[in-house]
Amino acid sequence: MENFWKGYADGQPSESIQKHELSSLAVSVIFPYSPNEHILELPVKQYKDYKQKNKAARTNEFIEWLIEQKEQGLELIGFSHAHEQEQAANFGLKFLEELPNTKVEKHFDSYRLFFGDKHIGLPQAVALQYYFFTINFGALRAALKIKEEDRRLLILMDRFSDRKIENKVPGEAIPPTPGALFLDYLEKESKTGIAIVAENKSINLDLRFGTLDWWKWKDSTEWKKGKTHPHFILPDWMAAASSATQFPDEYIASFDNEDHGKRAVASLNKLHDVFKSFDIWSMDGKALEHIVPTEKLWEIPDDAREFILSRARRDD
Repeated sequence: MENFWKGYADGQPSESIQKHELSSLAVSVIFPYSPNEHILELPVKQYKDYKQKNKAARTNEFIEWLIEQKEQGLELIGFSHAHEQEQAANFGLKFLEELPNTKVEKHFDSYRLFFGDKHIGLPQAVALQYYFFTINFGALRAALKIKEEDRRLLILMDRFSDRKIENKVPGEAIPPTPGALFLDYLEKESKTGIAIVAENKSINLDLRFGTLDWWKWKDSTEWKKGKTHPHFILPDWMAAASSATQFPDEYIASFDNEDHGKRAVASLNKLHDVFKSFDIWSMDGKALEHIVPTEKLWEIPDDAREFILSRARRDD
């Protein structure tokens, strides 16, 4: 798909509903374009890879780089937002009930969602409903910025911690993950997904989703794991900036040292402003409440619903 403009998506803390030190869930998708580089060489690693005391300094370094690159023609287009995990969970739960040929069953100390002849963990399915809408909004924003005849977009995701990749030969094709299969099911089987595809076709948008299993530098023969691609760093930091901007007190409280937390949040707020100075949109909580399913075909059992919401709720 060389003729597709590639966007990169990431969720933070993960693409699943579960207890985290942060009670928020952020999702970002970014379509980068640089007139100078096919693959950007970013000055930072993933946000989580830095010690707490170093996060502010690395954030400031990233800010300076983004400003410099923007002056040289870098464009970033997409969508990013953060909501309370409980709000994202309620959103995902109501949209699961729109899916046909779907059921929930207990599985050890968790639950599985069966869709068609496949299954996925219920906590991941709920989060991916929220994720699905975010990446579609990002694709729409990107599509409307380019000529109608060029609206061929591919959103790449990592493999959602899929361990099957560990035993594969670098560069070899790998079967899709349950998460990727579930996103495909949402798009093709739910009325909302079908309607989104129809709307995309009305503006000549050909949108595909895929996992990035392997990649390599243009002049290199060495294959690397997809999640190490530099462009995944962009939505990773944007998601962190979205969470820190939306929930600063909670973010500061997640640090062992309050001063380190305050400096990191101040820097992430600045980073959020710099990202938004490109063309990255977002949605507040009130807007999320107005997105509703087209229909309700079944009901998630009360015990499974409570299981998900108990994982999403704040402890305080």
